[in-house]
Amino acid sequence: MKDLAAQSHDGRELEFMLAEQKPLAMFHDIIFAGAGEDEIDRSFAGFVEQGRFVRHEDRDLWEDPQTINGRTALGTRVRLFALRDQKWRIDAYLLLARAAKGHPWNDALERLVGLLLGYTEEETSAWVKHLQQLHGGWGAVPVYLAVTDKDLEKIRQLGFRALPMDLVKEPLLLLCSAAPTAPFLKSVLSSEPTIMLRFGLNARFSLALPFEPADEGRIVRLSKASIPEVNLNMKSNLEIVRQGGDWLM
Repeated sequence: MKDLAAQSHDGRELEFMLAEQKPLAMFHDIIFAGAGEDEIDRSFAGFVEQGRFVRHEDRDLWEDPQTINGRTALGTRVRLFALRDQKWRIDAYLLLARAAKGHPWNDALERLVGLLLGYTEEETSAWVKHLQQLHGGWGAVPVYLAVTDKDLEKIRQLGFRALPMDLVKEPLLLLCSAAPTAPFLKSVLSSEPTIMLRFGLNARFSLALPFEPADEGRIVRLSKASIPEVNLNMKSNLEIVRQGGDWLM
């Protein structure tokens, strides 16, 4: 697979657009009450005013605001910036998003978005493969969970499709975009685990979970009473990613 880190535009969108190597940039985030202009708007504003870029913002406000880490979340938004002669890409994305609304996201839609953003077909294929391996499904966030040998045997009996109600310890979920490092695991779990599982969790459900921010992601501490709800919101089977001392990826 191609080196995704080398090919990614993340964090370099403005640089690539100013060099006219990227036709469209897209930023998704949560709308918090009282939030003002952020670094993205400040960075792009001058070029929008000069007419070099075209800007569009699309919002999805929730009927019931949610509290996330002590802040009131009102919904989500996507900000789109296109080169002046590439405005059609904004229109194409908005049409795609409207057609997909209310329907499950899929590989074909993700490929279309990648091409609109200026990635090659090869880069887009590598990205889709990477996302499927990492998240376990569309509309999901990757979650890591340390378990014991006893837990693992029960999970095997459930076909790796659910967590047993009687885990040895209260579930501690690590919501990380990449496999957590050994130092991070030791700081969170007091010792490095011998068995680590990964699964995809419904992204919207994950936003409603109380969490502690951490360097490598979010830490969610739940009671065993929450396990049925977690099982209902699983978007993929449980997968062993670490057993013994090695990551199995």
